[in-house]
Amino acid sequence: MQGMRHLLLIPMAGVLVACSGGGASQEDAPAEPIRITSEAAADMSMTDMADQLITDSESLTGLLSGVTDNETAEAIRPDIEAMVENYQVLLTRFESMGEPSFSEMASLASRLPDLANTQQSLATEIERIYKNHPEATAVLRDTLENIGRAPTP
Repeated sequence: MQGMRHLLLIPMAGVLVACSGGGASQEDAPAEPIRITSEAAADMSMTDMADQLITDSESLTGLLSGVTDNETAEAIRPDIEAMVENYQVLLTRFESMGEPSFSEMASLASRLPDLANTQQSLATEIERIYKNHPEATAVLRDTLENIGRAPTP
């Protein structure tokens, strides 16, 4: 069961690897990202968290797909910072959870293809920005590198 619990960390790790070095259009992305509070996260199951990671990764990919230069990177940075805060809240909640039940493991397993696909798309966008738009990379690097870090009080 210990291995299954760590499956939710795989998407976050994938993003971190891509950020250290890459969907929908920017118009399809929500104008204001949904913010997850610690209180709201406390009521989330592992399945809820997996669904939220999928949704957030799709939204983040959509935002990043519109980055073509320094200006577009600056324009989306506040939205990305809000999404990074969500990842941090989810990570903190995940680390405090116990082992999943059998039904949670089965539910998580059914979401793994979607988690993997959204993370691959996100990594591709981050890599595209890194390779083709170094000025935008400089704007977004610090924000994106905070995805897997615990929030600072």
